[in-house]
Amino acid sequence: VLKCLDLVADNYKITERQANIIPYTDVNAQMLGYFLACRSVEGMSKQSLLSYGYIIRNFLESIKKPVTDINTLDIRGYLYRYQQERSVSDRSLEAIRIVISSFFKWIFEEEYISKNPAAKLKPIKYEIKERDFLTPLEMEYLRRECITLREKVLVEVLYSTGCRISELTNLKLVDVDLENKTIQVLGKGKKQRTCYLNPRAYIALKDYLEYRGKDDGCEYVIASDRKYNGIRKKLTRSASERLIQKITARSEVLKHVTPHMIRHTTATTALRNGMPIEEVSMLLGHARLETTMIYAKVDPASLKEDHKKYVS
Repeated sequence: VLKCLDLVADNYKITERQANIIPYTDVNAQMLGYFLACRSVEGMSKQSLLSYGYIIRNFLESIKKPVTDINTLDIRGYLYRYQQERSVSDRSLEAIRIVISSFFKWIFEEEYISKNPAAKLKPIKYEIKERDFLTPLEMEYLRRECITLREKVLVEVLYSTGCRISELTNLKLVDVDLENKTIQVLGKGKKQRTCYLNPRAYIALKDYLEYRGKDDGCEYVIASDRKYNGIRKKLTRSASERLIQKITARSEVLKHVTPHMIRHTTATTALRNGMPIEEVSMLLGHARLETTMIYAKVDPASLKEDHKKYVS
């Protein structure tokens, strides 16, 4: 915990509580440092920590009050001004509200404040866009244009496991069990889960690892072509996304395909083929079932046929 405090709160001056008046800037910085350190200990990713820190810091600097004096009206006014000045969508504003609310909920539960000013804030409604996905034909077009073994691994493993691109690029050789056709990925919140390889993904991964051999020095499953001091580094997330774009450009798929769209395709395909939504949620590594429900769109044609079947 102390190590996390040193790492996360490095830019903050944390001192012992004092009875005399402390400038609000120091108090706010102290609370933010504690909050981020706690979230780091709980497993929040580095990217999320940076995002949370930026949003909360921007809010506190705008309000110019110590956290003990901030009220509900202050937060509402900030959210209103933020949207007016920056023309952000309701969805983006809701994401900011969630971050600010989580900060005040934490300092309230830690008893640094006697009342949570964010408790009365209601969720901001926004239009939920349907997640785009690849049709079976588009998926085949994408597969057909994979030239290298590494490209095949990217497409097939992403589709078979439904994992996030960061989970795949961070996957290490020790996390692969070819005998049982499984991989162990580390998801959000540092939660480990088992993902499964279908026949295509298994063959693609097996062929790629055999091609790489054991002497390139890279401990990660998907390696970069570049070497540093004779050792291959892992393929980065951005490089993986560029590879998917190159494969798409060679194909007849007209959509802007991303690794996350392949993840959406896995979820949609699994649900349409009858996999229970609870299992799809586990497959994707969702913390809440509500997140998976986004993919559970009812096909009107299927509804008509099922109505004939079940309501007769």
